[in-house]
Amino acid sequence: MTDSTATHHNGSHSESLLGYAGLLPFVLAIIYSLTGSAEAEKVSTQVFVSYSAIILSFLCGALWHKVRAANWSRPLLLVTNILTLLGWACLALSPTLALLALTLCYEVVLVIEQWADRDETREYLTLRRRLTAIVIGLHLLYLILT
Repeated sequence: MTDSTATHHNGSHSESLLGYAGLLPFVLAIIYSLTGSAEAEKVSTQVFVSYSAIILSFLCGALWHKVRAANWSRPLLLVTNILTLLGWACLALSPTLALLALTLCYEVVLVIEQWADRDETREYLTLRRRLTAIVIGLHLLYLILT
């Protein structure tokens, strides 16, 4: 294994580890909501929706940087900012509407990333697809359970 291959492999492992670790707040919020108390449902919803908006903003910020660095279509800069603002606006919406809107925003971010991020490795894009599918599934599960 060459140095660059080893570095890439270690980077992929770190990205996977951090990506899956980033799912924990979603899972913990779902578990907490299942305790049955009204307070647990209220707090878990606030945690779930606010964490989702933060992660959405993080993903959009990463895309914004990639768009600028690669001189991609400038309207994508606007789209990433609109998605970030939509995530923020979800904090003021009803939980059901917020969860549905955030789910849609994650789908849009993934479509943009798959279309625009041609320089990324297949492993990274597969990881992003997998993580996004899990996040969307957790959003839908939360909607069903609460």
